[in-house]
Amino acid sequence: MLNNVLQTIGLLGGIAGAVLVAGPTPRQRAAGFATWIAGNGAWVAFAALTGSLYLGAQFGVFLLLSGVGLRTNLKELRESKLALERQMNQKVLVNDLARLEEMTTDTNLLIHIARIRKRAENGFYHLQAGTIRNPVTGSEYPVMRRRIGRTDLVEK
Repeated sequence: MLNNVLQTIGLLGGIAGAVLVAGPTPRQRAAGFATWIAGNGAWVAFAALTGSLYLGAQFGVFLLLSGVGLRTNLKELRESKLALERQMNQKVLVNDLARLEEMTTDTNLLIHIARIRKRAENGFYHLQAGTIRNPVTGSEYPVMRRRIGRTDLVEK
């Protein structure tokens, strides 16, 4: 009875994991690797109960690789969330610069702000974590370091 349950879990975990790992998003791939962990664990348990050394070794290695795949995709998922937050913060920066342009009466300052806003719209300023506060609008930007233009010019 237990052998049949373990084989069923292993079979379904293997098939469902393969379908999920083929998915386009890190979240789907992570779910696939988690499913493989369950399925491969069931096959290792089945191999231990039946004394199948080679089957146990094979699925033991698959179990370890599934753990690595899960960790990799969870890291990618966290990084994609950070990239989305950074993109949203870039939009806030552009909007704040546009509002600042509207409030500026000095022509030289207006030209300078407009130039900075255009660069920000094109992704020239990359905000990465910590906090910068805009004194005019009150908006806060999370920033760890600021990269301006080229990636080899980094302030810490």
